[in-house]
Amino acid sequence: MNIFYCENIEGDEVVLEENDSKHLVRVLRNKIGDHVILVDGKGLWCEGTIVDDHPKRTQIHIDSRDQKPTQDFHLHVAIAPIKSMDRFEIFLEKATEIGISEITLLKTKHGIRDKVNMDRCQKILIAAMKQSLKAELPKLNPMISVEEFVQQPLIGQKLIAHCENGPKSPIKKVYQKGSDVVIMIGPEGDFNPTEIEAATKTGFEGIDLGKTRLRNETAGIVVVHSFHLLNYDGE
Repeated sequence: MNIFYCENIEGDEVVLEENDSKHLVRVLRNKIGDHVILVDGKGLWCEGTIVDDHPKRTQIHIDSRDQKPTQDFHLHVAIAPIKSMDRFEIFLEKATEIGISEITLLKTKHGIRDKVNMDRCQKILIAAMKQSLKAELPKLNPMISVEEFVQQPLIGQKLIAHCENGPKSPIKKVYQKGSDVVIMIGPEGDFNPTEIEAATKTGFEGIDLGKTRLRNETAGIVVVHSFHLLNYDGE
């Protein structure tokens, strides 16, 4: 059964946007009476039936609603986009599949990118949410400097992964199971020492990710998976 994203699902009838309508009717060859699944990105999972297969405004009748359990902990990754957007998009996709609550794009002193195509990033997150059968869409925040980011009111434990000398511990030694967490990951050239200092002064703890130096997008995927492993109890 095909999954479609609708930001607002209210009442018993939903009209898909033109792109989704065209994909459903022209590409997937669905017609009146066929069943689809709709998610709103906030945990709502709906099963519906096509009642009008117009290729520009397909109408769906909502047959059932189910509020899926959301992630038990808030996982916020603040990460500097790298030169290769193809590689960075892999992080967005895999982090969404594994499970992430929020993503902030960091503008850093060693970073090469100071802007990204937010619409494209959002589409990648939506596609990954649907592919992994999730009903919760990660929140994507626009680019912000490290200095501005660390001054924000942030939820949970505050961690920063960097390659500089100084106090650092493995994630499993500092993270408290079940806690909300925000973790910062730098660009290909790592954080500038002044950025690390700004973070530590506002309560961020340094962590290391092992003996191997990881690429930016690999580090992002590793931390997301690590927090899920630390919180997974097999139930």
